[in-house]
Amino acid sequence: QPSVKWNGYFGTATKLTTKDGSLPQGAKTSPLLANIVFWQAEAKLVADLRNRGIIYTRLVDDITCSSVRDLSKDETAGLIRKLRTLTESQGFRLKRGKETVATAGKRMVATKLVVNVRVAVPSEERSKIRAAVKSYESSSNVESAVVDKTFNRVSGKLAYLGQYHPSESKALRNALNSARGRVSRGSFGTREKLPG
Repeated sequence: QPSVKWNGYFGTATKLTTKDGSLPQGAKTSPLLANIVFWQAEAKLVADLRNRGIIYTRLVDDITCSSVRDLSKDETAGLIRKLRTLTESQGFRLKRGKETVATAGKRMVATKLVVNVRVAVPSEERSKIRAAVKSYESSSNVESAVVDKTFNRVSGKLAYLGQYHPSESKALRNALNSARGRVSRGSFGTREKLPG
């Protein structure tokens, strides 16, 4: 096997990916760093679970285990113990009380998406996005820089929504774009802050 030379790598990586000695939450480097941390320890667990008909997936620090068959309470408890062992072996701890066990008869959420039948944004998040568009539509006498920042933030939420609900996103996008010209024309350079 080819050897991997790590000399100096982690010092450089730390400088590039931290700010004031901490990892910024939600940084684009987070998935890669998590993969580096777990890349050796995960392989054995993934193979073991696959042999038992359980699929292991992880997005950064969000771990999901799924199976087409019902798992007994003992199997579920054993699975959670294995995940605790995995994370603790790398110097981390699962947050107690954050585990969610869901069956097909209940709403199943993974990485903040509903995954029962098809992947969907949860209804409460969709309501928040609709409210953000309405809030933007009702804005007036707002500083132009604030208008632009809010438009970009809401636009980003619509892009996310559009991945799973294209028709709903398109209608809201049209409303947002229509409001943009009116809100921009109504901006008078005041310091008022947009709601939402």
